[in-house]
Amino acid sequence: LGQDVLPSQTVVYALVAGPYPEVPRALPGLYAFAARMGWVEDGPVREVYLVPPSEVESWDQLVTELQLPVRQGS
Repeated sequence: LGQDVLPSQTVVYALVAGPYPEVPRALPGLYAFAARMGWVEDGPVREVYLVPPSEVESWDQLVTELQLPVRQGS
C-alpha cells in the first residue's frame, strides 16, 4: 500500500456506516449541502476507511468518511 499527504483543503464530509459498495449513497447529500453553501466541487471525492475490515465481525460495522473537496463558487 502507498500513502501520501494531501494538501489542506476545505471539504464537505459525511460518515457512512455499512459495506463499502454502499458508501456512494451519501454523495447526493454532500452535493446538495455544497450547493446550498454556494460551493462547487474542487477535486476528486475521497474515501477514508476509519474501521478496517479486519476489526469487524460484520460488514455493517464498517465506517467510511466520504469527503468532497469544495471551493467558493463564482
